[in-house]
Amino acid sequence: MVPFPPGGPTDIVARPLAKELSRVLGQTVVVDNRGGAGGSIGADVVSKSAPDGYTLLLGTVGTQAINPSVYKSLPYDPRTDFTAIALTGSAPVAIVVNGSGTYPNLAALVAAGRDKSRARPPNYGSAGSGSPGHLSLQVADWRCADPCSVQGERAGGAGFDRRSDRHDV
Repeated sequence: MVPFPPGGPTDIVARPLAKELSRVLGQTVVVDNRGGAGGSIGADVVSKSAPDGYTLLLGTVGTQAINPSVYKSLPYDPRTDFTAIALTGSAPVAIVVNGSGTYPNLAALVAAGRDKSRARPPNYGSAGSGSPGHLSLQVADWRCADPCSVQGERAGGAGFDRRSDRHDV
């Protein structure tokens, strides 16, 4: 189970893994994408499945650590409803800017976020509220002398909207 839409970072890890598991196990391994609520929908399905080893969750920092912190109630408990069996990958969070934009470095971006005379603050794309990208920029936001106005905008399931006129960061 991939608890996110097809084409995203978790899915691109799951598909080659499923192919290799199919080869090694000699049986078909199907990737089932059930996105929504920061991965909670797919994680819930797995938490309620028979504990027979046939239904696996490709859990993420979101499903296992962030969601319990940002949602008042989850339909699953990441500490007791799952057993970790393997680390399949890790992913850094990077801040990148539009190559044709006005921010040559992080200092320029932070300065623009602090500049109250700007018509609009810098905006950014992330996978949504509570995602690692969103939380990383919120941490940067909190470290400013005055809160920077960095506006979040939800990205599509297959990744960020990369149109050059859409996001500064």
